[in-house]
Amino acid sequence: MRYGRNIVNGLLDSYENSGSFDGNTGRRVFLKKSFKRPDTDSTDYEEFLSELIKLQSRGIADFDWRIKGHVADKIWLLTENVQSAYDFVCRENKHSSLARVELAVRNTENRIDSGWIKEYLNRVLDDISKNKLSGFWKEEPRLVNDVLKALELIYSLNGASISMRAASVKLYSDSKRFENEIKRHIVSIAKKFEPVLAEADEEDISEREILSQLGIIKMSEIIEFCGGLKVFYMNGEIDYSPIKNGACVSGDCLSEIERVELSDVQSILFIENKTNYTEYCLNSRRNNELVVFHGGLYSPAKGYFFRLISKALSDEQVFYWGDIDMGGFNMFCRLKENIFPSLLPYNMDRKSFEQYKSKGLLRSKTYLDKIAKLKNTERYAAFFDVIELIIESGVTVEQEAFIK
Repeated sequence: MRYGRNIVNGLLDSYENSGSFDGNTGRRVFLKKSFKRPDTDSTDYEEFLSELIKLQSRGIADFDWRIKGHVADKIWLLTENVQSAYDFVCRENKHSSLARVELAVRNTENRIDSGWIKEYLNRVLDDISKNKLSGFWKEEPRLVNDVLKALELIYSLNGASISMRAASVKLYSDSKRFENEIKRHIVSIAKKFEPVLAEADEEDISEREILSQLGIIKMSEIIEFCGGLKVFYMNGEIDYSPIKNGACVSGDCLSEIERVELSDVQSILFIENKTNYTEYCLNSRRNNELVVFHGGLYSPAKGYFFRLISKALSDEQVFYWGDIDMGGFNMFCRLKENIFPSLLPYNMDRKSFEQYKSKGLLRSKTYLDKIAKLKNTERYAAFFDVIELIIESGVTVEQEAFIK
């Protein structure tokens, strides 16, 4: 039976990618030449031939003889009995699959008003209209429906956050299904279609950061800072200024914060890398400076806290220090465009690059070609000169290079 099933599945694969599937008749649907047949001198070939003849007798397939009674030549599907072929291998007819997936996607898309998820689902519907199903959309109905449930949940969060386990229980009554079965599909979709993630350099963004951007977190987020900051909660205020080596606020507390105030602060520095943040707080922070750990791609929770700081500004200067690479440039631009319009780069200029390029990370031609394109838009004007140095030297400089 193994050869019979393989033959029919191979014929159905050919059928689903042929004009016959779209209703064009007149051409035979052949088994591809790449289909692996057993050696004609082997006992396996006798089994192969026996099962092929059975398929012929069932009206599922037909074939020509190369050597009559011994070696089969071309094999083709009897398309008038295509449903019998699907039934033989217990495979869903692709027309049924397309209709089922279209209904599920359209139902979800109708409940989403706008945004990248709606745009993505419309693209899926466009593919379905062309009889295309790819990736997990070809898989069993439960997986398709569960991915759609996750996308709808992400849309409903609207900037809020939920733990991964809580989301999984809410959606599937199973605390591990999202992490084990659904997460990889959501991450793959988001990397291509969520605007911030699609712009980010894949090498500089982790799976945790991707999910956090979508509002799905593994554990409560911790927001770290060091310097003169007072936080006013609904039930009181806390002055974090006396804590010299750094303080933090849990993301769970953000909804309780009414406002923040700067206390004897003349400048604010956001630092991307955790090691650099820690070293700077311990050894370099000035008394009138507020230092904030930025991390990689800031999450909605961090973005909320950063906006609280922006509302407390008067005439303080705000700086961002990140890697001297595409990821660092993108993070600077995002923070500047969305929260701090007067943001300035720190330790990301020609002088810093020249000083530490001997510790630089060698980059591929593909990467260098990609970063060269940043010079085509004014968005990256603050880094045009250092981009030239990156292209000339073939390296980028990570923040850790500054640590002595």
